[in-house]
Amino acid sequence: MHLPQDIRGELKRRLTPANVLLLLLLLSELITLVMLIATRGGAWGELLFFNTGDSFMDYFNSIYTFERHEVGELYHEVNSFYPPLAQLFYLVLHAMIPAWAMPPDAYVAREVQITALPFCLYVILTSVLAACTLSAAYRDKSSKNKLFVVLAFCSAPMLFQFERANIIFVAFLFTLLFLHWYDNPHRVKRELALIALAVAAGLKIYPALFGLLLVADRRWRETARCVVYGLLSFFVPSIAFGGVNPLKLLAGLGDMNGNVAAEGVGHKVNFSNTFTAFAKAFGGEGNGTVFAVLAVLIGILCVAALFCHTSLWKRLTLIAVFIAGVPSFSYLYVMIFFLLPTVAFLNESDGKTHTVMDYIYAVGLVACLAPLPFSGYWYGMCDYPVTFTMWVESLALLALAALLVGEAAVMLYRRCRKARCACAAKEAV
Repeated sequence: MHLPQDIRGELKRRLTPANVLLLLLLLSELITLVMLIATRGGAWGELLFFNTGDSFMDYFNSIYTFERHEVGELYHEVNSFYPPLAQLFYLVLHAMIPAWAMPPDAYVAREVQITALPFCLYVILTSVLAACTLSAAYRDKSSKNKLFVVLAFCSAPMLFQFERANIIFVAFLFTLLFLHWYDNPHRVKRELALIALAVAAGLKIYPALFGLLLVADRRWRETARCVVYGLLSFFVPSIAFGGVNPLKLLAGLGDMNGNVAAEGVGHKVNFSNTFTAFAKAFGGEGNGTVFAVLAVLIGILCVAALFCHTSLWKRLTLIAVFIAGVPSFSYLYVMIFFLLPTVAFLNESDGKTHTVMDYIYAVGLVACLAPLPFSGYWYGMCDYPVTFTMWVESLALLALAALLVGEAAVMLYRRCRKARCACAAKEAV
């Protein structure tokens, strides 16, 4: 059956990579809604943390830290793995709760008005700010803009981070501000972008990698100022805790990483976790050291490829791949950073000539964000359950890394061949 020429032309005009991305993400979320209704909410078990009694505890445990320990002990006796700025953030929130009203433990705090209400306000405020910034970052101001914001907030990593109430959402918000303003023509906004990135790194460390955008553009002065802001965001808040030894903090973070990695492969999307999951699926155990080294090698290739690409969304994707894939563990909420290259992809796709690869990349970005509660979860290979969403996001990470690194290798080969031909032509003359 052949469609009329005018219909084919209209379909080609409307089914751009950007529209395909939005359509696929919309379909996945609508199907998820249907499955939630059909399973009487059972599908939530495939999208959220498996322990249904532990919701929001990344927030409440952090607040309650200051009931269990003195402020000066956090980095000198307790070996806290949160950066000082994150701990200061929680200390301020803790200070808003009267001592006489503090619940007996962090779990009770979820049920008490005086601690639950500030949490609700915190979620509402950060969500509104993130929604406004996402909308501003997406240059299309049609109805697609509002649709994208809704789809972003219903994506799998967003739902997971809401359930955990992890500070990664605040770090994401400041990183999004950096992306929105880092190339703004107004100098003040560009400077605010650098400060925003420093704050994001001070809260969660790995957003600092987005500073590679400045290095790739050879904006050396701004890179230097961003480094200074980053150091200030680490050492100034540490004063409240009697100073912090960065090496000791990293050691505590390493211990925590090892403990979490030992809990199994569920809910995690990092490269070494994916390799281990494959090994377990085929009846083996694999070599954790080899998998970790392989993950680092992939990360190095991603950073190298970043300097070959000129497209902003491809650079952002490579950084997001590194952030999610290289650490010893990355919970599903880390995939929230893929909303940054998605925004850039939508902006760059509008009004441009498209190739087949653009549609493939659109599907890859959707795979990193779409909720896919289609399989039930599998126990047996880990303490935490393995879900279909986890598998798809993990494979999408590897696929995007392979495609973008491969594309960069081809580009580099062509440049070298062109340079050799130019040299040969010059010598012939």
